[in-house]
Amino acid sequence: MRSDEVAMRLARGRRHVPSPHGGKVFVTDMCGRHPCHLVDPFTGERTPLPDLPVPLSEEEPMPVLETDRSEPRYRLSTDDAFAWDWSPHGVIVARGDTVFFCKAGGDEWTPVHRSSHGSAMTVNYRGGFFFVLEELSLRTAVIDAETLDRSAEIDPPPRDGGVHLAFLVTSTDNVLLLVSRDGYRSTFTHAYRAHRPRQDGPVQWEQVKNIGDRTVFVDGAHGFTVRAGGRVRRNCVYV
Repeated sequence: MRSDEVAMRLARGRRHVPSPHGGKVFVTDMCGRHPCHLVDPFTGERTPLPDLPVPLSEEEPMPVLETDRSEPRYRLSTDDAFAWDWSPHGVIVARGDTVFFCKAGGDEWTPVHRSSHGSAMTVNYRGGFFFVLEELSLRTAVIDAETLDRSAEIDPPPRDGGVHLAFLVTSTDNVLLLVSRDGYRSTFTHAYRAHRPRQDGPVQWEQVKNIGDRTVFVDGAHGFTVRAGGRVRRNCVYV
């Protein structure tokens, strides 16, 4: 083995989801009580977590529609739709229609957000806040990572064609929303930046055409930016 290579220790579990911040991988079995933990992929150090929580939609009885009523506009989530991130205060996970938080060293998950439309969600941490994006409505809840209070809610950008993909991307100095519309399943057609037009006004999405010298990387559940350089091109998205 060359001196610049790192031997990666095996993290045993059925699902392994890395954090965009690095240094942590969420490991969980998808059977039984869904045991889970965090693991450092370089040292093998484990951080125990409570068993993966059950979405509220699976614990509460589903309402029965009367025969003369129309079908609901939004279908409920039927898959796991797992996403996660972490902060110095603890770990946040999205599963089904519910977002849960477990404080560092804690032994239980606390529900902090539930989608009213049964939407799958992504979760991202940046600058003391968790950003929860509902993929069906593109509505974003901003949650204080320390108090878990709702800090703000960002309305979705103007509807301009159907949405096929959407990623919320955290940056060192901003939050971006990347959207693929109009059938372009492998290309992001719109980019938005979170901003507050007035100091006392709400946070809104502003469409942008350029993200400067930053480069975006996205995976199945996260998005993050790095400064361009070398073989990494500026103002591009890598998927």
